[in-house]
Amino acid sequence: MVDGRVTLLAALSAAGVGLVALVAVRVRRWWRESDTAEAVRVVARGAAAAAHYAAAAAAALVILAAARPHSRRTATLRLTARRRWRLAAPAAAATLAARAAAGRSVGTVLRVRATPSGERLVVRLPRGVAAATLNAEALAAAFDAPSVVVDAGRTARVAHLRVRRRDTLAEPRTRPALPAVWEPRVAIGVEEDGDEVVLDMGAAHTLLGGTTRAGKSNTLHGLIAHFAANPDCALYVWDGKGGAELGAWRAHCARFHDGEGVGTDAALAVTAMIERRFGRLLEAGLTSAAGRHDLFPPVLVVMDEVGAYAGQGRAAQRLLGALRDAMMRGLAVNVSVVLASQKPTADSVPSALSALAENRVAFKCGSYEMAVAIVGHDAAEFAYRDLPSPESSPEGRRRTAGRFVVSERGRVAFGRAYLADPDALVASVPARSARCVAEHPPEGGEARPRAGAGGDARESEAGSVRVGPVDVTRPASGGGAARRPVALLGAAPRSAAAESGAAASAGSSRRRAGETRQQARERRRREWAERQR
Repeated sequence: MVDGRVTLLAALSAAGVGLVALVAVRVRRWWRESDTAEAVRVVARGAAAAAHYAAAAAAALVILAAARPHSRRTATLRLTARRRWRLAAPAAAATLAARAAAGRSVGTVLRVRATPSGERLVVRLPRGVAAATLNAEALAAAFDAPSVVVDAGRTARVAHLRVRRRDTLAEPRTRPALPAVWEPRVAIGVEEDGDEVVLDMGAAHTLLGGTTRAGKSNTLHGLIAHFAANPDCALYVWDGKGGAELGAWRAHCARFHDGEGVGTDAALAVTAMIERRFGRLLEAGLTSAAGRHDLFPPVLVVMDEVGAYAGQGRAAQRLLGALRDAMMRGLAVNVSVVLASQKPTADSVPSALSALAENRVAFKCGSYEMAVAIVGHDAAEFAYRDLPSPESSPEGRRRTAGRFVVSERGRVAFGRAYLADPDALVASVPARSARCVAEHPPEGGEARPRAGAGGDARESEAGSVRVGPVDVTRPASGGGAARRPVALLGAAPRSAAAESGAAASAGSSRRRAGETRQQARERRRREWAERQR
């Protein structure tokens, strides 16, 4: 039986031939009977009429083809129409492809832009259709592409389609030089379209997750190197692999834990430092010092392999509780926390910690649940299925290591981390400044400020060093009696009254027995107001 579409095409073809013949006859008759100018006008009118008829016929053909039920011949016709229209009108071609994939109208393509990895389309959705309901696999089949990513637009009726045709991340990227002017925004890698992936460490904490050899430690080296480039920055590092991954940064850290136990003392040192900084905030009448690095230098807390510490009983609970306190209050005093784990699910990384990390980077994940724990449902499918599995061979690692997925404000981005050489990064960063050593002394409690009259720090004869409102006291050499401390950080020596006031302030900044943290804050606020009066 002859298909009805063949008959329709034959009728349209016959109509087109008749139309051309009619126009030719009219042009010939008027050419003979009229002058040249009149003949030219007639030819122009005839050409315009022919164009209108042809456009109407093409529109009718497209509408009928799109409205008919699915069949193998119908799909072939739609695919042919999509390929032909794509050469002349990309937006119309994309609309046809989307309709062919979904079996219904998915909206109107507003813009099409070529990218290094494929194309990007802006689609206006019909009423009642959300971007989350679009079938990405069907769209990828219609576009004849490996994958299509559907992102939500600025409004509910706008969606962004990213057609991924080419792999632009096959070659590793070399890390650029450290910035001349330090800021807490860190570039960890590059997207597949060439844009840098930047994490704002001063605005949110960070969670990295993925299988082994996926590139987490490489990214951690880059983050630590960026903060270590600021000599006033303090580093607190927990290496769950016994120092095998991050041991190169030991000399630059205020505390580095890689031995037995969980390193609770280092975590308590972080919380004590945060408490001191909040005490200085209350004295200054401020509620936050975020971004004020001249007032409070940045502090980076890194814990690699959180799961290695999570299951060690009561000591682990104290460690994770101190870490949670640092994440809840740290950003207000420029303390940033980075967590990394091979299995960032609830049994390895408590939800009380992962919920406080807004910068989330997912490397290759071994399960869908693991990907959901890192980047949520929007990007979990890509982190689980689309990212290549790590390989052990040098050529395989060159091709697969460092690939990640990030999800930010409803948008999924594919990227690859910069290649990091730990030894070169360690050699490129400066040593800790006297200001950093004074506020974050080594584990033994000894602070060694830089000597000299013009230096950033001054040391008293007794060996007592003042850090903000709190003193870190060393025993005086030769067994002599301790003398009055002298202010650090370049401040001039103060009078006895000022010293006594500072000592009272330092004593009041500590919590009293049976006093909650909120009660201590209110008490310190009242005492500060009384001193001002």
